[in-house]
Amino acid sequence: MAYKISAKTEKRKSEKRSDIIDAAAALFEANGYSLTTVKDIADAAHISIGTFYLHFKNKESLLENLYDRFISSLQSVSDYSL
Repeated sequence: MAYKISAKTEKRKSEKRSDIIDAAAALFEANGYSLTTVKDIADAAHISIGTFYLHFKNKESLLENLYDRFISSLQSVSDYSL
């Protein structure tokens, strides 16, 4: 049986993922990537470590998402200034 996911659930999931990325970005900036642990990120995002792994495979995949978000931001600024 396939489960339906409501728009509200998708929005909440997207917001949680964004919160995790934001927390990681702040920690990477303050402590560096190598010194930041998944536990640090989970604590900063006010989630459990298990919840982190529901959203990301590992710290490296989170970094890839952060990089993608950064590139998208640069592209939107670049598009705007043209």
